[in-house]
Amino acid sequence: KASQLLTYWVASLDVHGSQPRHEATLAALVKRETVRHIQIAHMDLMGPYGQLSPGSPLAPFDGAVEHSYRYDFVFSFAASGFDISRSVIARRGLQLPRG
Repeated sequence: KASQLLTYWVASLDVHGSQPRHEATLAALVKRETVRHIQIAHMDLMGPYGQLSPGSPLAPFDGAVEHSYRYDFVFSFAASGFDISRSVIARRGLQLPRG
């Protein structure tokens, strides 16, 4: 819900003529980190069965848990990673110095 509200906040800034700078990065970071925590919880709940790939007869939800966990793990690095997003928020939003 928090991620959705942040996204609405960014959209409202844009509609009212303000250019969202760090706010868009913050909304994306909260969404990606929330999804990651949920995926880790899914893997913990499924135990060893959560590691089974799609197509395996014993895989819960036809392997969707494993696929989502593996795919989004790679995506978190491809989409600038969490640390770079935090740096953008620190510099642009909080105006902290580099380093």
